[in-house]
Amino acid sequence: MKNHILTTIKLNHPFDSEIWNQYMINTYYKYCLEKFVLPKIYRTIQTQYLDLIGPISAVTATKQKYELMSEIERQRRSTSLNQVLSNNPSDSFNIILSCCSADKILSQHLAHRLIDEGYLVAIDYSDKSSSNIVTKIHKTDVIIICFSFNYSENFDCMTAMVSINRSGKKVVPIMFTKTLLNQQDNWLQRIATEEWFYESFQQEIKFALKEDLDLDYDKLIVELVRII
Repeated sequence: MKNHILTTIKLNHPFDSEIWNQYMINTYYKYCLEKFVLPKIYRTIQTQYLDLIGPISAVTATKQKYELMSEIERQRRSTSLNQVLSNNPSDSFNIILSCCSADKILSQHLAHRLIDEGYLVAIDYSDKSSSNIVTKIHKTDVIIICFSFNYSENFDCMTAMVSINRSGKKVVPIMFTKTLLNQQDNWLQRIATEEWFYESFQQEIKFALKEDLDLDYDKLIVELVRII
């Protein structure tokens, strides 16, 4: 029922020109329409407003998307990321992804998105004999551990995770999860993986990335801009 009741959320002073450009606005409008939310902007003498009109859950998601996009750009402008990139030698990275090769599609999707953001990214398939994550650790700003059921079930991946956690480097653990969990075995896998995650990192899951990445990806970018 919640998904079919229409509501309106009003955003005051939207699209601050010091943060938002036309490309960002177009991207945001596209996201709204994909969620079946109508973004309607109007002005008064004093100010302007943006109404988000649509199903309750979708409007809530688009409001959160607006806030995350604003925060990402605000933090990006307050950092010297471009200078970091230009000063990095070719064999150094902003981010290394520690992944299991069974999650290759998701890890490559994430890597491509991060590269599009302007980061220097390397993928280490920690279950492969060619993995050299230990020798790469000192060459990166942050390591993202792409935790999953496959990762937790692989001895080499879990060994790499221990080395990463002991390295003293900034570590951001995320969890890969499937959008479709129709089968009972998949549901049980997810519960088991969440328990392994908590035991491994002593924290709740902050970033659970599905195939579409969606809002948790934006939250991850906020975190990366803050710590790199």
